[in-house]
Amino acid sequence: MPSTYLTKSGFERLFGELEFLKRVKRQEIAYSLRESNGGNDTDGDISPEYSLAREKQAFIEGRILELVNLIIRPRYYRQPLARRFSRYWVAGHDI
Repeated sequence: MPSTYLTKSGFERLFGELEFLKRVKRQEIAYSLRESNGGNDTDGDISPEYSLAREKQAFIEGRILELVNLIIRPRYYRQPLARRFSRYWVAGHDI
């Protein structure tokens, strides 16, 4: 797995997003899934609210996995090198 180059602020931003998704968004989705009556509509079909909640859950879990993979083995820019650039690229994403 290739290393990701990060600045300290880039790492903190990604780690903050990861924590937010794990602590807040997962709870919101779990609540949405519970409120959608377990996916069963009155006539036995899967409810649209349940399908939407499952799609959101898949997106959030995918983003969590992506963030974990980005920050698992980062290489950090040393501060003098980092000052030379006005933009940083982390695994193809503009930071």
